[in-house]
Amino acid sequence: PFYPSTRRILPVLSTNQPIRSSRDLAIVLNAQGPAKVVNDPCLNIRYVDYEVVPARTTGGAKYDDGKEGRTWVRLDLLLLADNPVIAEVKLRSDKNPFYALVQALTCAAELATPAQRDRLQRRRYPQLLTKAPFEIYTIVYEPNRNGEDWRRLLLRAEEMCRELISMPIIRKYIDRFAILELLEPNNGIVSFKRVFKT
Repeated sequence: PFYPSTRRILPVLSTNQPIRSSRDLAIVLNAQGPAKVVNDPCLNIRYVDYEVVPARTTGGAKYDDGKEGRTWVRLDLLLLADNPVIAEVKLRSDKNPFYALVQALTCAAELATPAQRDRLQRRRYPQLLTKAPFEIYTIVYEPNRNGEDWRRLLLRAEEMCRELISMPIIRKYIDRFAILELLEPNNGIVSFKRVFKT
């Protein structure tokens, strides 16, 4: 599996579930079914899983420098739109969107091999298409709490997405980049607004 058996199971959605973490968002998405992107329905998403660890192994693997392979990049949300979606969530004053893009690209690289795609689709998530390229979404919430540096890094992330999607080798594995803003939950239902897409 992409996570240990000790990972906490998502609880039943409570009334007015606060969104303080990517796990809180997972709780809401898991309960509600498809979530709308109000200004771009082709980006609508469905929940698949949370805190997926693409590089997880159970055989005592070590890195080249001798460190144990226990520190991995953890994917905030695995979602489904037209294709499987690798989603990083940055809430309020959390890390910036450029950092989120780097995290998502790392997860995409770790999941792009044939063996990992097989692991994703046949062994863990049958609803995902084996051959489909990934989409990479960054989800931000209450970004107006952040300053000018954060906004500059958002623009830099958008530039980087445009550059990457123009490369044929990237298009082989990644079909689309998008940045979504999580709107204020309404009666336990969340929706999003597109900020950017390629």
